[in-house]
Amino acid sequence: MEYMMPMYGMATDRLNEPVRPLPAIDLRVADGEELRAAIGDLNAAGYAIPAEICRPVTTVPEIWKDMIGVVGLVDGVPVATASVATIDDIAYVALVATHPEQQRKGYAEAVMRQALAQAREAWGPQRTVLHATAAGRPVYARMGYAETVGFEAFSGA
Repeated sequence: MEYMMPMYGMATDRLNEPVRPLPAIDLRVADGEELRAAIGDLNAAGYAIPAEICRPVTTVPEIWKDMIGVVGLVDGVPVATASVATIDDIAYVALVATHPEQQRKGYAEAVMRQALAQAREAWGPQRTVLHATAAGRPVYARMGYAETVGFEAFSGA
């Protein structure tokens, strides 16, 4: 096992209003292979891991049975993504990533809010939980998430 990073479990029953206007971005539900591949590619770029690890996971149709993904595009180019899965009446936020060249512009919050809105429409209001990196933790705290637990992430490399 190889140490990767510290992680933080976070949860909320209700999102705070945005503290700043959300950026103009084209938000699309990832309902086809092209946008689902973009989710894998953005996660690979955002977390500096090989694309051949992420893309095969996000292009498997079965994982989208109980999960909704949203991709944000700027000038037609995917720049950020977030997904929400329903698990035992809980909305689990996953696969949140922004391309490194596009970070710190509010795109992650915009796609995440849209993914959560899509999840509420599909499954009704739910408590939401997520696992945050150190970089994402302040964004999620502003959105209304409270830290519930800290832990260390490892890779099976």
